[in-house]
Amino acid sequence: MTPTAVQVDISAFSGPTLAPGWDPADVDNGDVAPIEAAMIDAGRIQPTTVNSRRSRTPALDAGRELAIGLGLDPGAVTIGSAPSGARQLAVVQSPPLIQRLSQMMNASDNVMAECIGREVAAAINRPRSFTGAVDAVTSRLSTAHVDTSGTALVDSSGLSVNNRLTARTLDGTVQAAAGPDQSSLRALLDLLPIAGGSGTLGERFLDRSTDQGPAGWLRAKTGSLTAVNSLVGLLTDASGRVLTFAFVSNDAGPNGRNALDALATRLWFCGCAT
Repeated sequence: MTPTAVQVDISAFSGPTLAPGWDPADVDNGDVAPIEAAMIDAGRIQPTTVNSRRSRTPALDAGRELAIGLGLDPGAVTIGSAPSGARQLAVVQSPPLIQRLSQMMNASDNVMAECIGREVAAAINRPRSFTGAVDAVTSRLSTAHVDTSGTALVDSSGLSVNNRLTARTLDGTVQAAAGPDQSSLRALLDLLPIAGGSGTLGERFLDRSTDQGPAGWLRAKTGSLTAVNSLVGLLTDASGRVLTFAFVSNDAGPNGRNALDALATRLWFCGCAT
């Protein structure tokens, strides 16, 4: 059989491709791409560069790459759907979810977060959309007895300026994973970047003037947006206790991240018994 055309089916996801409260400039800045059910390298223009700008047409780009590989005109690629009874010619299986979560957490990749949110939605029969993913994620948190009061989300990545999330909910999520009652969440702790060692914390908590500090002892997820910074994770303090924490700063300017690192370092030095 000789291929004659490429058509990309993106019907696996529904609803808009950009969430309310997203800045369209974030696509060119590399923070996110339109969330479509087919894309290559999370929509990055330069796939080997984490901070590469993203495509505004990721599904078409994926189809065009396939067309080039098949010797077809990439300019003729269209968005559509397969006819009923169409024959499957090839299939690709993704890596296990835990591996993709690790990649998403280390790079703090918003596109992967949105797509994984849709997987959660599909697993519990919610629409594979922004709204469906948020509903699914908050539902699963409630099932794990995490307090979600005060939560108002419109996406799964946290990129929207319309999101509202409390430190209590963030800390409660880490506590659920670290505590004795939600063993199925335990693997999430291994995904958190390590202070001074990996992911978005690889270059943080490195005090060149002293060997003292939480590098290697603290694991956390970072959050860095315009005027908003957060740090959520766990550490072992000077007395050997495992502590969870959730720090959020709003309108702190360029020093917000440094202030959170200093606060976490202070917590690591804590040796009090209560």
